[in-house]
Parts: sequence; structure tokens; C-alpha cells
Amino acid sequence: MLPILGTSFLFGWDGYDYEKGECIEIGKGNLVRKYKDIEVYHYGDSCYHNEEVQGFHGKELKTYD
Repeated sequence: MLPILGTSFLFGWDGYDYEKGECIEIGKGNLVRKYKDIEVYHYGDSCYHNEEVQGFHGKELKTYD
């Protein structure tokens, strides 16, 4: 589960992954749609992860890594 707090699709989103306990970023150019993959940067391991969007509600985004 990735609660995302941030700006917009044009500039990307910054947020926090509460399950892993690390900051994350979804860069601009990622179209966030249910059951589509997005690229998420995890600051904890300094790597990009492809994650499938499972759903979203308000500022909370649920993905499967």
C-alpha cells in the first residue's frame, strides 16, 4: 500500500510506503490507472520497481510489487 501525497501527474508524486517504511516517488509520465503498471522509485533501496496499480482512494494508492 502506497499512500501518495504530492503534486500532480505533470510533476510526479512523492509519498511514503508504510509497509516498507520508506519514501517513494512516482515520476512524471506515469499514467496511474487500475491494473496498469507504473514505475515507482524507492529511496530505501535506491531502485525503481514496476508495480501494478490495484486501486486508489483519495490520496491512497494501492499497488502490487
